[in-house]
Amino acid sequence: MGAEGLNLVGISYDSQEVLAAFSKQFGITYTLLSDKGSATIARFGILNTVAEEAVGPNRADPQVAADVRKYVSEVGANAQMVGIAHPGTFILDPQGRVTSRFFEESYIERNTVAEVLVRVRGGAAATGRRVTTDHLVVTSYPSDAAVAPGNRFALSTVAFVREQFDSARGVYRYLGQVLSPLARDTYRLEPHDVRPRLPKLPETLQGKPNNDPLLPAFRNDRLNTVAVIVDQRDVPALAWRLEAGGKHIVIAGDLRGQREPLLRLAKGADILVLPLLVAADGAETLVLADLARRSGARQLVLTRHTPATLGREEALGAKIREHYTGAISFANDLDCVKP
Repeated sequence: MGAEGLNLVGISYDSQEVLAAFSKQFGITYTLLSDKGSATIARFGILNTVAEEAVGPNRADPQVAADVRKYVSEVGANAQMVGIAHPGTFILDPQGRVTSRFFEESYIERNTVAEVLVRVRGGAAATGRRVTTDHLVVTSYPSDAAVAPGNRFALSTVAFVREQFDSARGVYRYLGQVLSPLARDTYRLEPHDVRPRLPKLPETLQGKPNNDPLLPAFRNDRLNTVAVIVDQRDVPALAWRLEAGGKHIVIAGDLRGQREPLLRLAKGADILVLPLLVAADGAETLVLADLARRSGARQLVLTRHTPATLGREEALGAKIREHYTGAISFANDLDCVKP
């Protein structure tokens, strides 16, 4: 971390004596600070109050017991745990201002140092792993070469794209000029790792953690892109909002999971692109119609045709129009849709 210009400091509710013994036992060389009484932990908004509930009058409550297993310990809590913090990482600039923070819901899940660096700085920390077949080459660039249960790690889009298009060793090396900043009269490809960004916090660092689901991804004088995380089975995925020329286009590949973040992303869109998913009871069709209506999108473009939807466009369109009054189109490959 020193090579990255970062200093590591840990803070705990333990006493100085306990931390000194802990450091000696495990050979810890970075600074550990004692916050006995947890005043600083509380100011940062990460005091774990579940531990106190677990030894209070409601300790027999099944919900409290479930919270203890998730946020404190699988084996239960005791009075010595009162005052602990939710485990996580803050990144501070040289002026002491918080610029990023990394926390997970369960105490078991932890961000590794390399994963945090990938999100803050971009790029991959571990060597890429390549899998090849006769028709496909896949290379993944994880933040860590090895992880333990509960570790969080990240894949680098930047490193992946460079591997694909590098002019010397890429899979599509004949297209290497798309990554060259000196290339002229060609398309330019500028990959970016999408990561949560934290708005400026008050100097007191008080207040609730930032739960804004909108993730600023890229911005220049012509284009602004924003994303939200969506649930696409077990695969991490993003829905996108592209803003250019005074027009807003929102593209989502799935409607499972929480839809409020996607609704926020789609508010006032000129074009809303959604997958045409059809269940036997028609529930998924109603979901996308309701999302289009509540977002106020001017035009709904439906993609991902399947045998269950082909030939039924007129009937499905009529069903959607019962709830959504904007323009509807069923997209085909290479269609050009104007906002």
